[in-house]
Formats: sequence, structure tokens, C-alpha cells
Amino acid sequence: MYSGYPTAAIGSVYPTSILAKRKDNVQFNCIFNGDIEWKFEGGALPDNAKTQLSPPNHKLVISKVNNDNHGKYSCEGVTATNVQFKEIAWLILKSNNRRTIFIALINLFV
Repeated sequence: MYSGYPTAAIGSVYPTSILAKRKDNVQFNCIFNGDIEWKFEGGALPDNAKTQLSPPNHKLVISKVNNDNHGKYSCEGVTATNVQFKEIAWLILKSNNRRTIFIALINLFV
């Protein structure tokens, strides 16, 4: 049965990167059959009204993005059979400065 969502052997995150303008609303989705946790830059998500998780935490919505939201997000989880999962997604803010965008895109691959 086709669900319309990307599939992978264990799980996936989509989109894997978003290039957003300040004050945009963005959404990342995590497809995984197990309990998950979203992280920002390797730690907990910021505890504020701008970051929302939809039950059971598979959708991460960030409202009115700004410089504080720029960076690496990860969806991490473990299945009932102890299979671990981690996928990375990037939020990059658009800038009028092309050099800034170029450096941010290079950091995706480092």
C-alpha cells in the first residue's frame, strides 16, 4: 500500500533541508516505527511556543523562524527490538548575502 510518504529500511526524515526566510513557518517529518525524539544541535529542542510537535512527535513545526532556529535538527529513536535510528535535517535561513548562504550550504556536507 502506497502512503505517499518516503520510505526507508528503518526510517527517514523529510525534507532533509529547508532554505527559509525569516518569519516563515517550516515543517520536518520523521517516518519511523517506534518512539522518537527531535533534537536541535545535538541537545533538546528550544522550549518555546515557536516549536511544536504533533503527536506522536513525528512532525516538527517551527513557527516564524529566525536566526536562533538556524541549524541541525535530528530525529532519533529506538524500535521495540532495540534498532536505533537517527536522521539529520537542516534549517538554513535565506540571506541577502550570497556568501552567507554558500557557507551554510557547504556546512551541510562537512
